[in-house]
Amino acid sequence: MKTIKMLSIAVALFGMTAVSSAQTFQDVGEAWNRASEFLSSGDLDGVIAELEKCVELANKVGTDEAAGIGIKAENNLPGYYYQRATKILATRDFPATLQAIEATVAAAEKYGISFSSFSTKKTPALLRKVAYK
Repeated sequence: MKTIKMLSIAVALFGMTAVSSAQTFQDVGEAWNRASEFLSSGDLDGVIAELEKCVELANKVGTDEAAGIGIKAENNLPGYYYQRATKILATRDFPATLQAIEATVAAAEKYGISFSSFSTKKTPALLRKVAYK
């Protein structure tokens, strides 16, 4: 009898853990809102981290509503990576700037965004600044 009772408690606890770890549309929205807060404070690393999390959560949730937010995050991420590269360039840390540019290109490729769609005119100038330093 005690074994059955203990087994019932273990199953109940396991079930509660599974429910609490499930991703919801609300989690996607919260990640989007945190990204917005980071943007307001100028923390591009925070924006990028939260938008990446937003995309990941949206894919796990799998609803049309979540996918809509995930797509918005995907569309915005390369631009924020680019802004971060530009911000790093201003510090004249050229190796870090090159890494940030590579991350920008990788994000654009990952999310299927044309690199030229968010900075056609500025990108060559940014690369020239880094290349000639």
